[in-house]
Amino acid sequence: MGILNLGGSDEFEEFDEFEYSEFSEYDELDEQDAGTGFRGKRLIAIFVAGLFAVVGTTFGARVLLNSGTGIEYGQGFKVTVGCQDTALTVTPYAGFINEASGGVFSLDSIYIEGISNGCNGRDFVIDVYSNTDSTPLSVSESATAKTPSYVYKTFNTTRFYYQDSSTVISRTNAYTDFDVATDTSTGSTDTTGSLQITFDPDQVASFARATDVYKITVETQLPVATKD
Repeated sequence: MGILNLGGSDEFEEFDEFEYSEFSEYDELDEQDAGTGFRGKRLIAIFVAGLFAVVGTTFGARVLLNSGTGIEYGQGFKVTVGCQDTALTVTPYAGFINEASGGVFSLDSIYIEGISNGCNGRDFVIDVYSNTDSTPLSVSESATAKTPSYVYKTFNTTRFYYQDSSTVISRTNAYTDFDVATDTSTGSTDTTGSLQITFDPDQVASFARATDVYKITVETQLPVATKD
């Protein structure tokens, strides 16, 4: 899986097909555990000319990141949270899901940069909204039963916390991947953390459609004791 740049920003070139794999690798379910079999089947087009004519308004989907300003996929906006003085940079990406009935573009992942150690132990809460409903959009799911048939619970909220600077723990059982992307190599000057959040439900219906996403909110809260 890769990422489709819908923003048209030159800065996005740093996340090309080769460098992206450095911070995001996905473990696909096998056929037996894949439920409807959609996990791992998303295909990504990177810098493909001509797709504008095919998908139309998908490229024009706008996202608000707390600032009240519209952005396009692949472009980051500054977001403030309560556990640190400096702003985070939050960048949404769209992915293409290939299915027999016709492919769709969805909210594939969110990349967060600038997370300070002062946020360790605090819960990060991320919600995604359309411009017509105050209820967050579904972004993922988990299977609550597999026999006699699969039964799924959908998740509208992404909730996680940093146990330490290199360990992220999800507060839910949702099929969502958290990949710490902070450069910890010798000689690195990184003083803040980066995180790739990838939504990976089995069923296509549980993804947030790229064209529906209008606002993304990011906040920090006191930790909860239970896992949803």
